[in-house]
Amino acid sequence: MNDFSVENLAFDLALEFRRHYKKYTYKVYRIDNIKTSKWWPHFIATAEKYKDYPEFNLKFFIKIQFEKHGKVMPFYLAGKGAEETYKQNYYKENSEEEKIVSEVKGSINAIKNWASKNKKDVADYFSDLKPWVLQNRIDYLSPYYLAFSRGFLSAYKNVDENFRSSLISKETLNLKRAYVKQFPDAKREIRRMMKEDFI
Repeated sequence: MNDFSVENLAFDLALEFRRHYKKYTYKVYRIDNIKTSKWWPHFIATAEKYKDYPEFNLKFFIKIQFEKHGKVMPFYLAGKGAEETYKQNYYKENSEEEKIVSEVKGSINAIKNWASKNKKDVADYFSDLKPWVLQNRIDYLSPYYLAFSRGFLSAYKNVDENFRSSLISKETLNLKRAYVKQFPDAKREIRRMMKEDFI
């Protein structure tokens, strides 16, 4: 892989990292200035490390670091700890059922983190939102979670119809619900985790 590809991978890592890091603080680099950031060398180092890694799943790699360790910093990504976390959890999630449940759990944790940081209730996450704010809020949430979330679906109904499909299409939500129904154990676990938000 050439240097240009390493830089592309580093940029994608920085973009995904930023999405998760924003849950913890608003003080984060602007993506268009990332190459001048003090954190850029860490993304380059991580890209160098994983550029030839078989089946490297960038989104899962970043997501699992935050899920398992809370707020992490970019220098952590190129280290041994991040690699072990990725390997242990990537290969553990070997069935569709486990992946779906893990995605929903990640969404629930993200909302809990937001509530804790903002001193709000979890139920406030989808309340009184303008469409563009709602878009920002669901960017890192699993569509499986959205398909079963009472709070999201209520907010979704109140969004102008022209804007709805740009958030997520109704067809996608219906397909996700139908797909989960093929896995009764996963559906039960999702219901258990989501509690009163499950619909």
